[in-house]
Amino acid sequence: MFASLHEMHSIFRARRGLFLLVTAVALMILLAACSGQPSSSSSGSGAGGAPSASGSSAGGAVSYSSDVLPIFQSRCTSCHGSGRVSGGLNLTSYASLMSGSQHGAVIVPGDPNASRLVQMVVQGNMPKRGPLLLNSQIQTISDWVKAGAPDN
Repeated sequence: MFASLHEMHSIFRARRGLFLLVTAVALMILLAACSGQPSSSSSGSGAGGAPSASGSSAGGAVSYSSDVLPIFQSRCTSCHGSGRVSGGLNLTSYASLMSGSQHGAVIVPGDPNASRLVQMVVQGNMPKRGPLLLNSQIQTISDWVKAGAPDN
């Protein structure tokens, strides 16, 4: 009987350890998801003037080189870069982005809803590897497209 109680205790400890591990992972995911989201109780100027993840204000002009390209460099070019061009899309420069992919244009200047790239990130289809873009990053890209996708 002692051996079976010992085995039961070992099983209980293993399950408790697994439970603690799963709980810790879930908490880390939750904290990571919350850390990049803007607080709903902002003080001061409100949403129109709140800075985006790239540092530009939502009400100001979005710059390709200062705001959009850094998002692509940090989150997209490992698959859509000069060394690897998945789907024929290269996001390392304005010219290559505007050349589109094997499916055609990915940016329709002035129309984020018709821009394949915007829709892929909004729907959570991209990036395929790693975490999805933050809402503020998606908004930056969408605002840039809505402004006509200028090479600025």
